[in-house]
Amino acid sequence: MTGDAPAPAGRGGWDDDEERWPHEGEGSWTERYERARAKGPYKPGVRLYSEGTNLAWEVVSLLVGGMLAWGGIGYLVDRLTGLHHVFLPVGLVLGLAGGIYLAYLRFA
Repeated sequence: MTGDAPAPAGRGGWDDDEERWPHEGEGSWTERYERARAKGPYKPGVRLYSEGTNLAWEVVSLLVGGMLAWGGIGYLVDRLTGLHHVFLPVGLVLGLAGGIYLAYLRFA
């Protein structure tokens, strides 16, 4: 594609000021790839997600992790004692309560 071709209106990826592809004329694909690879995957100071998203995922992982860990322990105790469906729900509830407590300690 040449630099003098008009840019279609409303298309993403076009440079509206100069009516050309944003990276046209900056070298071959191989050169651009090597430059991008040398820069690294992230720009300094730029976050991929907002603080709220990070916080939400941390809380969810604390809750799910607690339930999995203590639910697993409850399941094992059920299997060892021969009592079925007694300690698994207790472990799940304790894991959820522990996750809520850890989230409160960490973020409150």
